[in-house]
Amino acid sequence: LRSTDHYRMTWKPNNRVSIKPRAVHNDEHRHSGIGFHTPADVHYGRAEAIQQQRAAALNAAYQTHPERFVRKPPTPPPLPETAWINKPEEDTPTQ
Repeated sequence: LRSTDHYRMTWKPNNRVSIKPRAVHNDEHRHSGIGFHTPADVHYGRAEAIQQQRAAALNAAYQTHPERFVRKPPTPPPLPETAWINKPEEDTPTQ
């Protein structure tokens, strides 16, 4: 493997190792910083529709069993307005 490649190793039975490309990680792993969505969902604009589905499911759960939610009705975590890996500095003059 090259050091520039990003892979995730998983152990399988009989001590066999499976190496998956990091691209699989972008479609499966949900991040708390982006409202528990996958990076692919946010990038391709699917996050808002998923957010609405989650809100409907949480509302249905609340309507069915309000006693389980003591403080307030549940809501899905908010989506960030923007997500950065390395946010550029503001008002940087270019010369």
